[in-house]
Amino acid sequence: MLTLLKPKREINGSKHFDQKIASEKQKPTERFSCIKNQSCAECINPIANPHPSYLCQPIPHTVSDRNQHLPEYFQSFQSDIEGIALPERFNYPFHYVPHELALIAAKELQEYLQTQTDWEHDFGMETSHDDLIIGKMFGVLVVKNRQGDLGYICAVSGRLAGQNLHDKFVPPVFDILVQDGFFRKGEAIITEINERIYALEKRPNYLASKQQLEDAVQQSEAELAACVLHNKHQKEARHSKRNDAEVNFTGSELQEQIQKLNNESINDHYTLKQLRKHWAAEVERL
Repeated sequence: MLTLLKPKREINGSKHFDQKIASEKQKPTERFSCIKNQSCAECINPIANPHPSYLCQPIPHTVSDRNQHLPEYFQSFQSDIEGIALPERFNYPFHYVPHELALIAAKELQEYLQTQTDWEHDFGMETSHDDLIIGKMFGVLVVKNRQGDLGYICAVSGRLAGQNLHDKFVPPVFDILVQDGFFRKGEAIITEINERIYALEKRPNYLASKQQLEDAVQQSEAELAACVLHNKHQKEARHSKRNDAEVNFTGSELQEQIQKLNNESINDHYTLKQLRKHWAAEVERL
């Protein structure tokens, strides 16, 4: 049943409504999920965003049906944990002593990694392998399932044996390895842009312009350094001339000599300022 409210009249600023009752059959919205329970943006509306059907499957509407389609990520303890008390609170993950149950779960995961045959990955534990050695970070979390059974779930950081999805480990929130997924599509676009940039950087006119700019920058640095050094020497010379003028001249003649030296200082500063302005404009033009 669907109830619609339609404005009827307004009295003293308050709206009154008539009720209109209508029947409407609401069909359950069918949601989709990528294989192995990996959702993607395209699955939200498969009609507007069609992609290969083998990537997706309908998600059952009931919890019991949905659980039947999930891999069994929950791991029961193989060791005897009878008598081990549960922690009173969740441990602070960055500075704590692991609980005994977590240590047992980690030990069982280590044993699985050493004996499993589901996939191959060189952790560097065997010197006979010639492949690139890549270490991985694994984790365990002690949990209870819906039936109240105590166990744990396992996770791995990053790609393992060339893929992200393994029945033993909980999946990532987003699988970047799905070929038709958002990440791969975006990666292809970025790769194409990088290839175009690389091609442009190899063009003769670009290389010539780049070399011209580098030459201009080097010349500007050399001329500015020479001008600064020249001004420094001129300042030292004016200091010596000022001392001589104070000895050899007096009155108006002394003031005339000092003014002359001051004008030379102003000119030197102006020359350096104009030179900087010139090269800034030249580099900007190039």
